[in-house]
Amino acid sequence: MVGSTRSAYPSRPSGKRPLTPACMTAARAGYDRRMTNEAAATDGAAIRTSELTRRFGDQTVVDSIDLEVPAGGIFGLLGPNGSGKSTTLRMLTGLIEPTSGDVEVLGSRPGTMPQRVGAVIEEPAVYPYLSGRRNLELLAKLVGAPSEAVDEHLETIGLASAADRPAGSYSTGMRQRLGIAAALVHDPELLLLDEPSAGLDPSGMVEIRELLERLADGTRTIVVSSHLLTEIDQICDRVAIIHRGQLVFQGELDELHQRDEEELRARVHPAETATDVLDDLGVDVHAAGDGELVVGAAVDRTPEIVRALVAADVDVFEIGERRRTLEEAYMEVTTS
Repeated sequence: MVGSTRSAYPSRPSGKRPLTPACMTAARAGYDRRMTNEAAATDGAAIRTSELTRRFGDQTVVDSIDLEVPAGGIFGLLGPNGSGKSTTLRMLTGLIEPTSGDVEVLGSRPGTMPQRVGAVIEEPAVYPYLSGRRNLELLAKLVGAPSEAVDEHLETIGLASAADRPAGSYSTGMRQRLGIAAALVHDPELLLLDEPSAGLDPSGMVEIRELLERLADGTRTIVVSSHLLTEIDQICDRVAIIHRGQLVFQGELDELHQRDEEELRARVHPAETATDVLDDLGVDVHAAGDGELVVGAAVDRTPEIVRALVAADVDVFEIGERRRTLEEAYMEVTTS
């Protein structure tokens, strides 16, 4: 596993180069391109846990989690700060041992296949006095990655123009991207990112989101932990929600957006006339403000409803299925 964990670097070189724990693990394991190209895991799962638990003293931080992450695409690990997300990722990378339970990463025990996993846990660790390029060159040399991978990844993450500047002069977003490049330098099958948008301004968040979408090429699995609902909603197809150390939801993102009862959202004018028309159709309706109505009907009744509204000289600006927002779904599953 190659990547970054929080660590303190000296302000100037002194003797031997300091290494992060992740880099030391990767250096011992070496780099094997053939291993990188192996199938991710059996049964199409990149990660599988059973009753995964971690306690610190009397405090249970992760409580009997059964997690399954399919191979390929971007998987979201969602939860508030302190919910156990980072601890879960640290167990998946082998940085800490579970108190109990079983875990498989790419079909093996965590930490035993470092050349197939890349990770940035907590915050990127870089040598601030070295350039972005030199940071990656040193890491590539440590793990035996081909030297051409450095320029390739600098281009991929959008740092080619700033590659020769000291990493200490980088913005927060640039350091995040450099950390991701460090985790990618050996072309891993699995990439674990802990709060990659934390501390970024809106433009930086967009940059990271677009980068992750480019990296999810169908063969690589990316797991992103976040407490930012909108970020997860925009980049993930499947999610797991951890609340107070427990797994409270796992599945397709569309499942969270679906309502128990089918509803339509219609933006019309005049709303009063539209309400009368819908009442005549025997459809439940209530106003949601700004000329918007919530209509208690299935999607397949849309043509009938539109015809009736137009016949009554009601202007229909928009009509479609009303889905739950991720915020609504999140609050429901974490408070039930």
